[in-house]
Amino acid sequence: MVSSAQFSPDDQLIATASWDGTARLLDAKTGALRVILANHRGAVLDAEFSPNGQRLVTASADGTARLWDTQTGTEETTLRSIEAKEESEPIRKAFFSPDGRYVVTLDKHGRLHLWAATWDELLELARKRSIRQLQSEECLRYLRLAPTACPTLETQK
Repeated sequence: MVSSAQFSPDDQLIATASWDGTARLLDAKTGALRVILANHRGAVLDAEFSPNGQRLVTASADGTARLWDTQTGTEETTLRSIEAKEESEPIRKAFFSPDGRYVVTLDKHGRLHLWAATWDELLELARKRSIRQLQSEECLRYLRLAPTACPTLETQK
């Protein structure tokens, strides 16, 4: 069962969100399946394109939102509230900001969460708020980067 559908900004793709835990990207002209996005562990309730159409955000009953590359179907990151309990609260909707720099998610209680949607924006926020350099384990865990690729932050003094 499909829970939402949306055209890409250039009208070339259609994104669908499904109760089977997947989202799909379809060719808008032919209906042919291009990519299946399948890392959620619950129903996918919403799928929305970024303003430039290069990324997709999905919202799920598993309590996560995920960012995807629309060309490759690669998952870029998982967004999960630090307040999430053992049984995660479903995320019902997810939206990109008009400039594509942020994602807003809406949970079942009507709470909004604001997320940095790009590495550049995330690093800018980290630079503004950090009082120390990231440790190797933090780069691996939070940024999914090898310690040698960990960015240097100009810390606040």
